[in-house]
Amino acid sequence: MNMTSGRGSRSLVALWAALRIVLGVIALAKPRLASRIWVGPDAARGLTPVVLGRAAGGRDVALGVGAVA
Repeated sequence: MNMTSGRGSRSLVALWAALRIVLGVIALAKPRLASRIWVGPDAARGLTPVVLGRAAGGRDVALGVGAVA
């Protein structure tokens, strides 16, 4: 794939955007898992990891959708 071509660049951006959307949806659905992976095992306690995981998930979904648009 020629990375300087418009088609190749668009395909790569679309793939990257889809990956961000998928990871964001996973973080929204399983915020404790996302927080544990990102911060470590101590992040599994309390409400903070839920907020952190959902915020990161929402950000990734928004960035992915924005890249597709």
